[in-house]
Amino acid sequence: MRNAYYNSLHYIDEQIGKLVAYLETHQLRDKTILVLAGDQGEAFYENGFPTHAGPPFEPTIRTALVIDAPGKIEAQTIDYLTQAIDIVPVICGLLDVPSHPCFQGMDVLSPARPEIDKRLAFVHCQSTIGKSDAVISGTGWKLIHNREQDSTSLYNLREDPGEKTDVLQAHPEIAKQLARLLQQWRRRQLLYYQNPASYGWYYPPRTPKVTSGTELLEDHHD
Repeated sequence: MRNAYYNSLHYIDEQIGKLVAYLETHQLRDKTILVLAGDQGEAFYENGFPTHAGPPFEPTIRTALVIDAPGKIEAQTIDYLTQAIDIVPVICGLLDVPSHPCFQGMDVLSPARPEIDKRLAFVHCQSTIGKSDAVISGTGWKLIHNREQDSTSLYNLREDPGEKTDVLQAHPEIAKQLARLLQQWRRRQLLYYQNPASYGWYYPPRTPKVTSGTELLEDHHD
């Protein structure tokens, strides 16, 4: 199974190579922004299940994102919590095009981006093997709510990137704050998208922000 996955990556890599070669041959390379983005990761039983449609553990939701913009940005690795909805706002920023108010994402390359301790990312999973929501803070805390089992778990990704230890009982206040933010996000999304008539009158809801109690999201050690 893992070998088949590697084979598919090798095939994709070959196709990317052909695209780049074409752009260079036709002198379009310096005029083209290339974005390579994964739509999902792949699990190999790290958290008890394979494939990519299960609960929102890191192997399934941590995906590749590479942006190559000749003349626009220097080659670098940016360690900032990012979502797929941020890609278009980032490209707009690189092209000096204003982002539209309907974008729920943000330009994560902008100097105006939130400080890392204020950054939140939200995940929604709805499949036959996973019905869960999750919120991740830029400080490394991650809360998962399993809607089928009505259970909640909390992980510290900085200390436990494999999500092996549920620390909800050890950090109830952090779990409480993240659960409130996750509930707020889910409620806003459902209220907006369940009523198509609102699309023409209102922009999609903004992502909830950390406005108080920031210390609860910091990586404290007991």
